[in-house]
Formats: sequence, C-alpha cells, structure tokens
Amino acid sequence: EVRLTVHFLTTLFTDDHERLSRSVYYVAHEVDSLDGNSHDVELYFDASAQHVVNDEAEQVEWHQPRASSGMPFVRIGTSAQDVLGLAGDKTNINWGYLYLSATGDFQLRAGGATEQRHSFISNGSLPSQPDTRMPRQANDDMPSLAVTTRITVLPN
Repeated sequence: EVRLTVHFLTTLFTDDHERLSRSVYYVAHEVDSLDGNSHDVELYFDASAQHVVNDEAEQVEWHQPRASSGMPFVRIGTSAQDVLGLAGDKTNINWGYLYLSATGDFQLRAGGATEQRHSFISNGSLPSQPDTRMPRQANDDMPSLAVTTRITVLPN
C-alpha cells in the first residue's frame, strides 16, 4: 500500500509583475510506503490541448524535438497562432504554447490522449511511435502532452 501526494505549485506573487507574466507551473509528487514494503510505482500525467485553444474545433499541432543538449520537452499549440486575434468575455488565449518537461527517469510524448492512456494502462509506458496526425482539431482524440515515470518506493 502506498500514499501518493501531488503538489501543484507556481511561483506567482501579486507584487512581482515580471514573474506574473510567466505562466510556469510545477507538479511534484511524493510516494510513501504505508505497509513497510518496497513498491515499484508507475506514474502518468498528461495535459490536453484544451489548455491552448479557445474552441475545441481549432487545429493544434505539437513538437517533440529529438534528444539534444538541454532539458527534453514536448509542446503543443494552435496551428494559427493568431496573437491577440480574439477579444471579449469568455475567450481563452489560443496563441503561444504549452510545454511539458520532467527531471529524472521519464518518458515524454505528444499525441492522442486515448492512445497514450491506453498504452500506459496496458504496459506502463507511452507508445513508441510518434503521433504524426497533425494538425488536427483539439477535439479529435484530444491531443495531449504526457509524461510517465517509474520509481521504487522504499519503506520508511
């Protein structure tokens, strides 16, 4: 038996306008053994294209660069990137990109949420082949950015 604690963090402070302009969030996890035994734990997290569109019919595309120097990442955004093209109430920002990265031993992928989630449930990992069916509408198998990690939890 394990306990999973997830922390959603941001470094935003209302008196720091420069920092307020950066929409950076951190998701941290802690896993503890509750039964005194070691456990191998696989974690999955994804963020969907809903974060980057005003309307789910908008076309999105993603990018996952090959391994290079620096921190690996995946990103997703609208194909149009119409900066400040929409105005009004109940309007979401649909330009810019959502990035996902991680530290440690992990796997990243951008693609259809259904395929990624099914693969993780079936075999504990993300699909090995890239999802190249893009651009496509955000409501077409909800494209998402996903990360998985495996950790060994030792007894306290």
